[in-house]
Amino acid sequence: MSARKSAVGGRVTRSSVDVPLVEPGVKRCVFCGQVSKKVSSTKQTANPIRTEDAERTLRRAAEIRKDEVYIAISGIGSLIAREVHYHYYCYSNYTREKSLQLIISRQSQSALHATSHEPDTSDEHAEQEPTASLVDIVWSDIERQLFVEQEVLTVQYVTEKISEMQPGPLRRQQVKKLVIDKFGDAVTFVRQIIRTKCDIMYATACAPQIIARVIHERDSLYDDDLDEDLDTDDDISEEDSDRVIKADTNTVPASAADRILLEQDSCRIVYHASRILRLACREHREGRSGLCLSDADASIPVLLNNFLVWLTTDSNDDKVQTTKVQIDDPALYRRILSLAQDLVCAASSVVPPKHIVLGMCLHHLFRSEKLVTILSRLGHSIAYSQVLERETQMAEAKVRDGQVVDDLPSVIDPNLPFYHVADNNDLNEETVDGKGTTHCTNTIVVQTGARCDLPTSGPELTMVARKRKRSLVLDTDVLPDFVGRQKVNPGRLTAVSQEVLQGSSVGEAARMVDFCWRLARACRDGDLSCPAIDPSGKSDQRVPSWSAFNALATRTSIPPQSAIGYCPVVNSSPTELSTVYAVLLKCVSRCAGANLPYTIVVFDQAIYAKALDIISQRSEEFSSVVLRMGAFHAACTFLAVIGKRFRDAGLMDLIVESGVAGVASAASALDGRQYNRGVRLHKLASEAMQRMLWQEFIGSLPASQRESLQAQLCEPLTELQSCITDENVARMVSLPAFASLHAQYMAYCKEQSEKSQNFCFWLSYIEMVDLLLALIRASRTANWELHLDSVRQVLPWCFAYDRINYARYMSYYWLQMIQLPQSHPEAHEFLRQGGFSVQRSTNPFAQVASDQAIEQSLNCASKTTGGIVGISRHPATVQRWVLTAHDRAAVSDLCLEHCGLDKQTEER
Repeated sequence: MSARKSAVGGRVTRSSVDVPLVEPGVKRCVFCGQVSKKVSSTKQTANPIRTEDAERTLRRAAEIRKDEVYIAISGIGSLIAREVHYHYYCYSNYTREKSLQLIISRQSQSALHATSHEPDTSDEHAEQEPTASLVDIVWSDIERQLFVEQEVLTVQYVTEKISEMQPGPLRRQQVKKLVIDKFGDAVTFVRQIIRTKCDIMYATACAPQIIARVIHERDSLYDDDLDEDLDTDDDISEEDSDRVIKADTNTVPASAADRILLEQDSCRIVYHASRILRLACREHREGRSGLCLSDADASIPVLLNNFLVWLTTDSNDDKVQTTKVQIDDPALYRRILSLAQDLVCAASSVVPPKHIVLGMCLHHLFRSEKLVTILSRLGHSIAYSQVLERETQMAEAKVRDGQVVDDLPSVIDPNLPFYHVADNNDLNEETVDGKGTTHCTNTIVVQTGARCDLPTSGPELTMVARKRKRSLVLDTDVLPDFVGRQKVNPGRLTAVSQEVLQGSSVGEAARMVDFCWRLARACRDGDLSCPAIDPSGKSDQRVPSWSAFNALATRTSIPPQSAIGYCPVVNSSPTELSTVYAVLLKCVSRCAGANLPYTIVVFDQAIYAKALDIISQRSEEFSSVVLRMGAFHAACTFLAVIGKRFRDAGLMDLIVESGVAGVASAASALDGRQYNRGVRLHKLASEAMQRMLWQEFIGSLPASQRESLQAQLCEPLTELQSCITDENVARMVSLPAFASLHAQYMAYCKEQSEKSQNFCFWLSYIEMVDLLLALIRASRTANWELHLDSVRQVLPWCFAYDRINYARYMSYYWLQMIQLPQSHPEAHEFLRQGGFSVQRSTNPFAQVASDQAIEQSLNCASKTTGGIVGISRHPATVQRWVLTAHDRAAVSDLCLEHCGLDKQTEER
């Protein structure tokens, strides 16, 4: 038993058991002998021959091949009547015309070779001489055209010349080999721009003359008079008769030929440009190490960048540019950068930063596999599987020897001071029974006076090689145990003097600026008696609100942006002492690695209480730690105090009836749960009351005194209203008349408070709102003295309205901060220079409290819709999500930066 082999390719196509090729009643292929055949994952069954054309084609191929199929079908009659079966794949290969022509050529060459080895007679020798001499004549003619006449020949032309002397078809590659064997390096082959055209050849030694002649002949077609009569294709004058060329036996006027040549030249230029840009994309190696915007710009070759700039702009500069052309329009720059990265990804195997950050950002924000897949299919993002692979790599990079690596973020300069901010991150995903939700602890490192383009940390955000691993197999990070003893009271602090308790002049200066704003906003055109809003409701207000006014007044002193580094998330709730203990250990370790003599850590009140308990029991271990209480949470608590005092006194009705907010929104704002809305409501209500109070006060002044104040304050007040600058504000506040007006205003308020308890009650509302604004101003301007003064004034209200926790711990916090110059002088100097606020934008009066910064950055970015619901409740998947939460949040910030939507570059 022997295996039968196919006549095409010599492959074994039949089974090892011989079967008849044509057997009645058996549906086997006549070529391979199989009933069914699998071709390219498609199963083909044998079908009978049904047409005479198919039978005729099969018989012709069998006669040419003379194989076993020919033997099988030659002795039978009609193939249709005998129901001869075949596979379409086998039939196509067997009857392919090119294969048959190749067999015919080989048979002819074999016959010619057999004839040449027979004994030669004189007649046969006489017949061979003309053939040999004719071949020499053909090669001589080709040699003359190439080297003597210096012509450019096509391979097709040479193939046709040689085919006249040799039987059987010749391929162009065979002809090129014959020419190379004949002439060697004396002939140069050039591939034409249009890929459907065959190659050309010319003499290597005559290349300069040939190129010059071609250029001369082409330039002669571009005379100025060719632009006339472009549409005259029928009538050709005698002057243009010698400028007629032939194309496919049809005469074409020179003007139309000009168009054809121009289109061909354009195609050649575009083709050459595309090949050059493709080569530049493949050979470019810069910008492959990071994901930030500068890395994306570096990943674009100079040629591709300049090409897109010239394509999308009206630039007429045709000078040779060896560097990237700069773009002034940020929106156009982002579009070109995005398009260029798509082209680099399509032309090479490089994955640009845009594709990585976009895919990971969409998966982090929306967790939609379909959305990532759609953008990946369109060439704008990496695939969903690659997103999972990179998240797994990021999680594995966080673990070393079974422990989570918690080094200092790369954006933080270890040579400059920094501090830590930690907060709880309650995901509160939806579960059936409400139990088993995820509670983490986030930590960021803030460095004031420094700015980094990448607001994140870790080398895991660099371009790393793919490992094609999506699942994570890691042990849960074990936190250090903290065995607490009986609670120990914090160390007794030194008593403060009465001068400190009375406050500082910083608070008075802030109140003077606020009074200046109210005066400029309440009066029209510098007239103290003319309100900015008349009784009819028509407003002529030119002074902006409180935030905008202070931003204009401080726009000349904008601090540098702060660097924010994200630390790995601790997969445990901060309500556990072991979690807070682990956070403190990591903070001390980072500061010790940077040789800082202190460790400033900011918590909210709940975590502050646990951290204070731990430090009190481990005083030697945490001697360098300076605990701070976040001003943002303190402001939210004070909002709740204001709401509790005035909510049922009519403030709730005032807000709802005036249409400023709805019932539910007003209730949440007055409870301190909505910070922005609460601050806005109190500012509007307080300003409305102060406008009425101002009109009553200015009406109570004697006419002579009112006219005297008007004469002294009219000009500086008008100038301030027309141009709000720090110089005009300082000039207004420093005037003696302004100080006198403020003193009389305060005396009037005190006098009316003694007369009316209702007046005194609502005046306290205005004072409490002013205190809230002073606490916010301290963070916005990084004024440490104003912060301590505001905290001291908030404390009595916390005692009065049962905010027991803040009353207890904020008192100790204030006393500790007052004595900080003696206990930690370096930390006090750092805080006094503004090391407790975060500048996240380039806008003036825009610094925020430290605990507010972590809410706006890491907490906001890591709290995706629904927490981790929809991903998996598998422990390894949840662990991967927790380990990469801060890095995914950082990638989201990078994606927004790529799109120009980041808050750091947003202008008010």
